[in-house]
Amino acid sequence: MHKENRVARQFWGRIPCQAAMAMLFFRKEGNVQQIIHHLKYGNRPELGVKLGQLLGERLLLSPYYQHIDLLVPVPLHKKRERQRGYNQSAGIAQGIAKVMQLPMSNSHLLRKVSTDSQTKKGRSLRFENMSKAFEVRDEEALQGKHILLVDDVLTTGATLEACGLELLKCGVDTVSFATLAFVG
Repeated sequence: MHKENRVARQFWGRIPCQAAMAMLFFRKEGNVQQIIHHLKYGNRPELGVKLGQLLGERLLLSPYYQHIDLLVPVPLHKKRERQRGYNQSAGIAQGIAKVMQLPMSNSHLLRKVSTDSQTKKGRSLRFENMSKAFEVRDEEALQGKHILLVDDVLTTGATLEACGLELLKCGVDTVSFATLAFVG
């Protein structure tokens, strides 16, 4: 990975990853914030799929994303997904899967704990909030695989780090990250 990659730097010394990227830069009160808000709170699951397709087209151009075995969206807790009606990260992953012609799984990584909002927390509190929130199912099916974890927004990286560490514990060979937006 390039040392100029600000997204990848979020994970240096915390978790080994093959690649990390974000398609957009998130600024408070900016257009990207409005898009993410519509995606998450505007009952617009189709927006996630379309944005995922655009992200997938970018991923196809990168040599770091050529040997992905499985896409895994960051899961929402069942309660939050019921309230929202969909998982925005799953929609993004569906769009990527369509473009890259890769399988996607909503069943291998689960959020077992409903966590507080991360919005007002710093890096260490975010990681503490997430550190026991996820569990892996059907570990054998993931062993030796290169998993692409997909999320909507990367802030400190605590959520993706927690997900990635759970996957690596169960025998996943490599993790990479892709998000729509990066708060830098």
